[in-house]
Amino acid sequence: MQTDVIKQHPHFMSKFGGFLDMYFTYISDEQLKDEVLWKLLIRQFRLRSDDVDDGWRGEFWGKLMRGGSMVYAYSEDEDLYAVLKNAVEGLLREQDEDGRISTYSREKEFSGWDMWSRKYVMLGLEFFYEICREEPLRQWILDALERHARYIMRRVGDGDGQIPIRETSKAWGAVNSVSILQPIVKLYRLTGDADYLSYAEMLIREQAPDGENIFRLAYKDEIAPGDYPITKAYEIISCFEGMLELYGVTGRRQFLETCVRFADRVLKTEFTVVGGSGCEDEFFDHSTLGQVLPSSIRKQETCVTVTLMKYLANLYRYTGNSAYIDAIETSFLNLYLGALNTEKNEGYLIRPIFYSYSPVYCNPRWTMIGGYKNLSSYAESGCCVSIGAAGIGILPQVNAVEWDGAIVLNLFFEGSCRLPSEDGETAFSVRTGYPYDGNIQIEISKLSAGIRHICLRKAAWCESYRLLHNSRPCACREERGYIIPEETVAPGDTFDLQMELPVRVIPSESVNPDVSDLYALAKGPIVLCADSADCDLEQSYPPMTDENGHVKCRALEGHKWAVALQTGGELPLREYRFAGKDYYEPRDISAWLRK
Repeated sequence: MQTDVIKQHPHFMSKFGGFLDMYFTYISDEQLKDEVLWKLLIRQFRLRSDDVDDGWRGEFWGKLMRGGSMVYAYSEDEDLYAVLKNAVEGLLREQDEDGRISTYSREKEFSGWDMWSRKYVMLGLEFFYEICREEPLRQWILDALERHARYIMRRVGDGDGQIPIRETSKAWGAVNSVSILQPIVKLYRLTGDADYLSYAEMLIREQAPDGENIFRLAYKDEIAPGDYPITKAYEIISCFEGMLELYGVTGRRQFLETCVRFADRVLKTEFTVVGGSGCEDEFFDHSTLGQVLPSSIRKQETCVTVTLMKYLANLYRYTGNSAYIDAIETSFLNLYLGALNTEKNEGYLIRPIFYSYSPVYCNPRWTMIGGYKNLSSYAESGCCVSIGAAGIGILPQVNAVEWDGAIVLNLFFEGSCRLPSEDGETAFSVRTGYPYDGNIQIEISKLSAGIRHICLRKAAWCESYRLLHNSRPCACREERGYIIPEETVAPGDTFDLQMELPVRVIPSESVNPDVSDLYALAKGPIVLCADSADCDLEQSYPPMTDENGHVKCRALEGHKWAVALQTGGELPLREYRFAGKDYYEPRDISAWLRK
């Protein structure tokens, strides 16, 4: 059987400018190049440190390596590559003679979060394998992956004398263990060994053989994820990442339909105005409805946000559904960047570079380290701190893709893109002040023989636009969320997409028909937010709108806005990503305001 039945559409190599490239550099310099951190993470495998509390310290290395590899694929930073390479070699030296790479001893293995952590070991190695340039190291990684996987497969399964997958963890119906599906399928893709494919299908079948299987529930699509028997958001999305990977190597339509139905249900019932899911203490909880209800535990987990972004990005590559890009953009510009900690480090050896939890309605930016575990007597880490880098690493993968002879531009950030092919190289540049300015200027400098068209995403928030081709208005059509010029493209062509970016009102009844006294404000994809440092979050602030229903406001310095009120005066707001940002003295914020 071929190992790549489904071709994912190739993405352009992107180089961003401005604030976005700055964030790549910041995350790389402040976290990914921290060699002390890498040594501490590797040390957990030597100490079997998760024995003491059935912990998940074993996940941190793999999460960070996956994110680091994604960031390197964008930056091509040789210093970063050297740090990642050393960290891979350090981990491989911890492998036992029979293939184990685990933070659990043999006496306690396959309990707690051992399978989950072994999953992340595999993912970290597999993502570095994709960027690795040294053939001896690539072979070492592949050999280690196979030995690691074979050890698991001999002991965990549905055969005589094996531990059933559902008995390898007491948490959340063992969906954390089942999520090893993704790296197992990736290993099949690398080796073509059908044993891995059979094992992956067993994991799906045995997730809940006697009860309600989450994959069957998603395929039937009769209930929302918030009504599943298990509702732990992060781990469930991770399982569907594995099923999508399985579709990629088998082409079985049911797998794709299951993944699409699950994603669409999540976006309909578990997606907030700032791009988060699973508000109630990390669980699916009908977040779309619940985001406008008072609660002291509405805290959207960064792990959920990043994992959903990754899942939607991969799903987009198979479906071309621009709604998934809309969701990724919302999540990134609001919740993800809001969770990025750029404040001065005070007292932490290992800097908590990401907040773990983000509010949506009258709650603080939670500064607790989600998934907290000590790494030594003087250092600690957490799940969200470790996963964060992967979030920004998604953007280059979906920014621009080639799809059936067309350049498809999904995100509108300043920068350049190129895509080598057998027919020559395609290259273009983007000049813009987006997301603050809706004018996007695209200049095509090179074009391969196979490219004839360009498609520009019409964002869900875009009410009106104007498109120029070589400075002249051009005929275009709208199709599947894209603006498509009728004319073919040629080297030297320019396209000017001019989108209006008014501040619009999002009424609370649009997300929950039973709540009509709240509203949110957004300028394009950017959500504006009240900060308790600036105003009383419990007061009413009816906004003044113009004849088109757009809010009258003015921009201030420091990413702040002044919104005109019907009662006179102005309401000071901040962009969500900047609101309440003080890691050591966090403030209450709210994306939802009282009318």
